Amino acid sequence: MRARNGGSAVSRIENVPDELQAPLQALGYRVVPKDSDYLYRSRDLATLAGDRYKSQRAACNRFERDSRYRCEPYQDAHREASLALFEEWAAQKEAEGLDAGARHMVKDSASAHREALTHHRALGLAGRVVWVDGAVRAYTFGYERSPSVFCILLEVADRRIPGLAQFLFRESCREAAGRGFEFINTMDDSGLPGLAQSKRAYRPVRMLPNYIATSLS
Repeated sequence: MRARNGGSAVSRIENVPDELQAPLQALGYRVVPKDSDYLYRSRDLATLAGDRYKSQRAACNRFERDSRYRCEPYQDAHREASLALFEEWAAQKEAEGLDAGARHMVKDSASAHREALTHHRALGLAGRVVWVDGAVRAYTFGYERSPSVFCILLEVADRRIPGLAQFLFRESCREAAGRGFEFINTMDDSGLPGLAQSKRAYRPVRMLPNYIATSLS
């Protein structure tokens, strides 16, 4: 990163887990806290049972009732349609009204989505897409964080389709639970109040400490 970024302060390691805090400090890095990750029990999110998940369950039911859809594993053939969907999704977010920080995050995430859609195999990512009325209207990618934890890295869903985002998330959790993962990690909320509210609504069982490491020199 020093070679690529020169003397810029942008060089850093984000999402450092708690167990690596002390080893990185011992190596001479500055390690500071950042927003915590959200951890859930996969079976809770796979079933959405009980009153505490009433609204999310209703959203999924509405999508399944009102939509002609199919859900399948991501393939390279889905790349162009997914890239086009990202652009639509970003425009939808912009139209809803975002502050400067949120607009920057959406713009900055474009390259990460492009890398995931293009190099998912090399990166060890598992992806899914949802077709609605014959078009790709949602996609997601995640990876095995540990033998018991599946991490959902990114999600995009057409914001004009009621219940699609909730359906996509539930299907990802069902697949992870079916593969034997006990927990789902959805990463942090980037300090965005709306995203934090949405993630808290799914009742995390634990907030995982998270850190940023930078060089002292």
